[in-house]
Amino acid sequence: MISAIAHKELKTYLRSGVFLAVAAALTGLIVMSVILSVQRVTAFEHERASAVAADRTIWDEQGVKNPHGAAHFARYAFRPTPTLAAFDPGVSDYAGMALWMEAHYQNPAVFRRAEERGDTGWIASLSPAWILQTMTPLFIFLVLFGAIAGERESGTLRQNAALGVGPRVLAGGKLGGAALSLGVVIAPVLAGALFVAAGADGAVTLEDNALRIAGLTLAYGVFLLAAGAIAIGVSALCRDRRSALIALVSIWAVSFVFTPRLAGDIAASAHPEPDAGALTAALQKAARGLGADAEAMAALPSDAMAEYGVAQMEDLPINFLGYRLQRAEEYAYDLFAEIYGQLGAVHDAQERILDAASVISPVIAVKRLSSGLAGVDRLHQQAFIDGAEEHRRKIVEQLNRDFMINGADAVGAAYTADEDLWRQIEDFDHRALSFRVVAGSYVSSALVLLAYLLGSIVFVRWAVARAQKRVVQS
Repeated sequence: MISAIAHKELKTYLRSGVFLAVAAALTGLIVMSVILSVQRVTAFEHERASAVAADRTIWDEQGVKNPHGAAHFARYAFRPTPTLAAFDPGVSDYAGMALWMEAHYQNPAVFRRAEERGDTGWIASLSPAWILQTMTPLFIFLVLFGAIAGERESGTLRQNAALGVGPRVLAGGKLGGAALSLGVVIAPVLAGALFVAAGADGAVTLEDNALRIAGLTLAYGVFLLAAGAIAIGVSALCRDRRSALIALVSIWAVSFVFTPRLAGDIAASAHPEPDAGALTAALQKAARGLGADAEAMAALPSDAMAEYGVAQMEDLPINFLGYRLQRAEEYAYDLFAEIYGQLGAVHDAQERILDAASVISPVIAVKRLSSGLAGVDRLHQQAFIDGAEEHRRKIVEQLNRDFMINGADAVGAAYTADEDLWRQIEDFDHRALSFRVVAGSYVSSALVLLAYLLGSIVFVRWAVARAQKRVVQS
């Protein structure tokens, strides 16, 4: 019986002009967003490759200078764009895409693409993920608002009850029919969007792309199926098609549009990020940390002599200035970690508020899970930042060690090096996180989506039972 109802619903929807028109509009939007997204990601990656090559050339041709001076001349680390950013850009446009790896200073990421966009920036950032998260639920509501309310108006709901079609069978058939009809439209465009995004030309393919694509498919399948169940349940609670349409559009506006934005504003207000000037001042203070610590500065000569097993400074087999510069680098490591740790704690607190709001608006949960699976959320951005900092420390130490050892006979900073040393400095090669490493961070979002689906199924069965009971009693 359930399958018979499901197939009847499928035929009805496929013959509906409204369904076909809305389906065509949704498909067109997703196709357009895929084209724009792939073009954007490909362009970003080509720009990054050009910037990496230019940075390498500038570094190699900087001329003869002291190695520590070269450490201040510095290099850039550029964040690679994963292919799935063509499906969901996540924080790509709002997080810095480059880091300047200079001596004594752990710079924040810079060059945010969102800052370059004008009033038409929303068109450039249109993505398949945004359409699936925001516009597709509206499409589902517009298609299913009359699922039960329409039968109440036409009288077929009473006839079904009289024929002994129970709420479990009717709800199952309606939901099955909705899943089949919507799947005919959504499944191909979702699969196509993921397939095209995964093959975006010139972008970096994550090593576990297949796992991530499977996760995205499952997450959006659960999310949209639950939206369909909600639509049928609300339709069952309304007396006519008009009131069902108004109720569902209101739910969409509140839960899928306004609540995510409001939750973000509340999170930012409750846990504001530090002022840019204050952050810069704190970083500059950390960079001067050793110089401001008189006791640590006074202990440097004895530390150097003990480390190299000599009794007098004159007997040191190294350039003491280079040694002091490297110790200053190492002294600042913990200070920088504390500053950025506090900033990370602010972001964690903001995300806890968003997690709480996802109970009201599951689109928040699917957004977080989607950007994480696409490799473009805060955790993946932080992995880039951590990798760049590790590389910065490696570069500076390599240059300071050359200064210390090869400049042992030079007075102060008189020692110089040339391109032979610069060419030994490796390019930054960011290895993106494996999703398995960070999967535990998304458990809460996955559980919210699962609870959303189970709750919506329970809701639709209860709502259909209530509608049938009222029809029989009236």
